[in-house]
Amino acid sequence: MNISEQIHELNLETSSILREIGNKLGFTLSQVQLLLAVPFISISMTDLSKILGIDNSTLTRNLNKLEGSELVVRKKDTYDGRIYKVTLTKKGLRLKDKIEFKLNQFSLKLLSALGHENRQVVFESLEKLSWAFTKTKHS
Repeated sequence: MNISEQIHELNLETSSILREIGNKLGFTLSQVQLLLAVPFISISMTDLSKILGIDNSTLTRNLNKLEGSELVVRKKDTYDGRIYKVTLTKKGLRLKDKIEFKLNQFSLKLLSALGHENRQVVFESLEKLSWAFTKTKHS
């Protein structure tokens, strides 16, 4: 299997895990990904759509659903009224914590199948790969 196939396979597996976690909590994969992408402080809709790789209309639809569930709020930026910022509510933060907890549980289960030395190698490799993605994407 070449690197592009490996990346695609990892993406499918990761999406499957997040979808399963979301289903157990009553949310879609897209909603889970959106919640995980919102940092503790607010983020602009433009930045959020870039991170998620979706267009603004898709992001707006997903945000409408999450706003209806009182998980996020959208507010105009104080300094630039053209910009809307997305922030997690307390309820949204609690849900994000649950999702991250379940994801960490799965990760620990996955890593427990590896020896200590292999875990460290995998972790360092993932860190480097993530950094390379970011660097390559923005060059």
